Amino acid sequence: MLLLALLGCPDTEQTACDTMAAYSVTVSLVDGEGAPVTTASVNYTVDDGTATACQSVGGGDFVCGIEQAGHFVISATREGYVPVTGEADVVAGECHVKAEALELLLAACDDIPHAAFIVDLTAADGSVLENDFVESKSHNTDAAVRYPCAKTQGHWLCAWDDSGLFTVYANADGFAEIESSVDVPMDETGCHPDTQTIAMEFPLAE
Repeated sequence: MLLLALLGCPDTEQTACDTMAAYSVTVSLVDGEGAPVTTASVNYTVDDGTATACQSVGGGDFVCGIEQAGHFVISATREGYVPVTGEADVVAGECHVKAEALELLLAACDDIPHAAFIVDLTAADGSVLENDFVESKSHNTDAAVRYPCAKTQGHWLCAWDDSGLFTVYANADGFAEIESSVDVPMDETGCHPDTQTIAMEFPLAE
């Protein structure tokens, strides 16, 4: 018996790919009024990898990754603005990745001043303090300058819209000067200090 095998003809048709590399994600940065934000630090990670800088192409647009596929997390920061993060999933195509586009809103920080720290000042013997005052010195500069704090509703508010390490000095009639220190970070927006509260107490007289 003669057996005949029917063989399919091979498909010789192939997709012609160009040699132009494709960017993975294009990011457009705008402010609260919809205007382009042309100056900012924009970085991305792919699948929780190392952070890499995106490239500015002008007009508030940034390109991130070249022919990279995966889960992109893109962050944008600029002084005076609230940091923003966006995400995109980029998949590989036959020739190039399938590019994604994001628009990120950089909102300006509010202009409400925040104290770096608040001091609650008391005396160990419970006496009412007279002619008390509190000063602070920032370690951000070499200058040994003390700046007065402002007393509001029995609390001392110090170092408006500043952060870092401070030495705090307190004085009152009948007591020797006391001092303390406080390290103030910025809040999660990066716009204002994360206000700290410290207690200072004049000790009992020996």
